[in-house]
Amino acid sequence: MHSIQKCKIIYMADRIMPNGNAGGVRVNHISRLFDYLGCKTTVISFNDDKKFVGLENIKYLEIPLKSGYLLFFYKYFLAGFFAVFLAHKSNTLNKTLDINLIIYSTNIFFVFPIFCYAKFFKLKIYFDVVENFHSGRYKLGIFSPKFLLFKLLFKYVYSSGDGIFGISHEIVKFFKQRGVKAIILPPLFEFDKENLKEKKLNLGVNLIYSGSPFDKEDLNLMIRALAGLSLDSRKQIVFNLSGVSKQRFINFCGKNDIDYAYISPMVKFHDWLSVEDLHKLYNKSHFLFFLRKDNLANRSNFPMKLIEMLSFGIPPILSNVGDYGNIIKHQINGFVIPENDLRNAIKYLEIISKMNNQEYSSMQMKALKLGNKYDYRTYGKSNKQEILNFLN
Repeated sequence: MHSIQKCKIIYMADRIMPNGNAGGVRVNHISRLFDYLGCKTTVISFNDDKKFVGLENIKYLEIPLKSGYLLFFYKYFLAGFFAVFLAHKSNTLNKTLDINLIIYSTNIFFVFPIFCYAKFFKLKIYFDVVENFHSGRYKLGIFSPKFLLFKLLFKYVYSSGDGIFGISHEIVKFFKQRGVKAIILPPLFEFDKENLKEKKLNLGVNLIYSGSPFDKEDLNLMIRALAGLSLDSRKQIVFNLSGVSKQRFINFCGKNDIDYAYISPMVKFHDWLSVEDLHKLYNKSHFLFFLRKDNLANRSNFPMKLIEMLSFGIPPILSNVGDYGNIIKHQINGFVIPENDLRNAIKYLEIISKMNNQEYSSMQMKALKLGNKYDYRTYGKSNKQEILNFLN
């Protein structure tokens, strides 16, 4: 769907393209969405894959990644100025189109120079907002400088732009209450029927978690649910952890009075995997497993890993929290566990350990169907006019 280009998008992010983390995956697919909608799109971000080509119609400008001791200082304080330079250079190439800057960053030092640049040249500026951090994630709590700077950015800088692309209804609601124009833009991925692999349960059930479970997830509840399974179910289930430090996991168990030795036969650790190897693990995995507490930060978030794994036909077992808890139909395309409900977490893990191949195949197909709704082309086709009207 490439209509006559009526707008120019410069999408600027301090994330690593294309697959550095969930943020890099988001930049990759949201930029594809704008290209699909007919906007002349430029992406300015970090890049960790020199072989990455991307889409032919999208222009990719790289903020250089520094190494060594300069990395933190450069990435945190100076990268925004470099992004401004690249944006200005791109902006001067074609002034016949309406320019829309979209910034994706939770770092005020990255955002502020771009914000000032947009205001000086009277460019429209939008923010892609994916988080509303709470004080508990910082060691100093509400006194943490990082937390205070984020709240300054979230409440005042984001609100001073021309609009918000919010990843969740919780974020959109917050900004609309402040009189700021806002629209939903959930995680998007690229649906491919080839991602669907036939999986049997005869040799057991593979659960998967990819990322860091020590921040947003209720890891204590997840581990206790596994530990509470019957002996027969424990023999059937393997919990695959990708990108998770084994020693940190063991330390977590120790601090929370959990007997790691008791659950260790069920837990398998994988190093930080390349995208290719991660997808191979997806092809062997039956269910995504993550539980969360119901708090503002978790309601505001929408995990990329859920949409990515749905696109591989992997049903989730998750908490009834946020938009992501609401899109899953319980026992149809996944399992939804009430917050902090150990009994039901154990119950449904027991159920999947006894599920037959036909039941799983049906759930897998329905999960895949849901994942297709979050393909950037499917989403763009359904929401094209709303998004373009929002930009205008």
